[in-house]
Amino acid sequence: MKIRSALIAIAICALSASAQDADTVAEALVADRDQAVPAQTQKHFFSWGVDAGSAIDMTGHDMSAIDLNAYFGYRGPYVRFAGAGTGIDMMVSQSSTTYPLYAIFRTDFSPTPKLYFIELRGGVAFTKVETAPSQNTPFASLGIGVTLAKGRTFSSHIILSYNYTKLNDYTDPDGAVTPIHDMQAACIRIGINF
Repeated sequence: MKIRSALIAIAICALSASAQDADTVAEALVADRDQAVPAQTQKHFFSWGVDAGSAIDMTGHDMSAIDLNAYFGYRGPYVRFAGAGTGIDMMVSQSSTTYPLYAIFRTDFSPTPKLYFIELRGGVAFTKVETAPSQNTPFASLGIGVTLAKGRTFSSHIILSYNYTKLNDYTDPDGAVTPIHDMQAACIRIGINF
């Protein structure tokens, strides 16, 4: 009787150990499967976002501004965001306004999102200067961003950038030239991507 009980106890322990081993093997297979899909083969996703910030005029011509931007494109490995965007820069102390239309590219040089990233923008700015007619000129921006929060479907950030907008001097019908200085600004923006 004791031998039978001992054999039953040994069989139960063996079955229990086998079940635990099977669970361990299953977990290892799932982990291996997840790691077997390299980051480079992950899908690209549609993305869009908005930014709001302020630009401090670095030329001393009283052209500091408040800006709003919206953009859409895609994200994926190594490409934090790539697409097109537009915005409005409203000068604070005068009635000049700029409407940039640009391509935008963000990367952190990694297949998985990192804390820091760089941002490039380039395009054309439709500018209405207070003392001159509207003009269309080149626009460029280079920035460094920091991720503030990240979820499965969103990411928020803050970006510090240098913005440059070329402006042409205005020549009136009488031939008098009004010099208009290029806009150069240090800009800080906070935004979110979905």
